Amino acid sequence: AVLSGSVSMAQIKVPWWKPAFIAVCFSLHHTLLNAGAGGAAIPGVIVSVLVKTVIPITMFLTMPIYTLGLRYKATHWAGLAILVGGILITVSSRMQGIDLHGSSVLKIFVIVLSTIPLAVAFTFLEVSLKEIHPELFAVALWMWVCLFMSGVSILLLPL
Repeated sequence: AVLSGSVSMAQIKVPWWKPAFIAVCFSLHHTLLNAGAGGAAIPGVIVSVLVKTVIPITMFLTMPIYTLGLRYKATHWAGLAILVGGILITVSSRMQGIDLHGSSVLKIFVIVLSTIPLAVAFTFLEVSLKEIHPELFAVALWMWVCLFMSGVSILLLPL
């Protein structure tokens, strides 16, 4: 993009710690998700539904003025209630007949916990692209994130 002249060097420069922070958050999400979803204790459908908890967490993270200061309307809250209700109904109906012992409950908790670093990464990304670096070429930021994520993933591989 720089060679073609469609993007300037200023549009691809970002402080190194920002893509590194996002990469750590994404890698932490994947590590926790794999720890919670590993084995056959929690059905795949439940894992997919539990990961949707990233939506309410992201909503709450984007509300403070020092992030994006978003104010949600009644329709947003109604949609959130439907989402959370759907998560609860799906999880409770799919878990019937499954032996819920301590390790299964812990795995569910770890899966939901994995969405916190994911929501933090998404919020940080949005704040960076909208508020702090609106001129930044988004593809360049993703390139840097992927580069750092490769290194972080290799470091976390033994876990």
